[in-house]
Amino acid sequence: MQCSFEALKVGAFNIGTSKETNVIEIFKIIQRFTGSNLQAKYGSVKTGEQKRSCLNCKIAAEKLGWEAEVNLEQGLLETIDYFRRMTT
Repeated sequence: MQCSFEALKVGAFNIGTSKETNVIEIFKIIQRFTGSNLQAKYGSVKTGEQKRSCLNCKIAAEKLGWEAEVNLEQGLLETIDYFRRMTT
């Protein structure tokens, strides 16, 4: 991607899949890809805790021409593979 961030001066960009995902879903995907047998631990809700999240990447698409090239599962798999390579 070729662009000058200084020339844009539009602030921060959301980068993601633009699809709502929860922490439990991410945990299960990572667990499956790593073969982990760790069990999720649930605690009480904390004050100010975010319950839902979905990034709107519209500004990144408009200003940078950016769009997600991989879905969440593929991105997590590539991240796991990267860290495996870094530790071997």
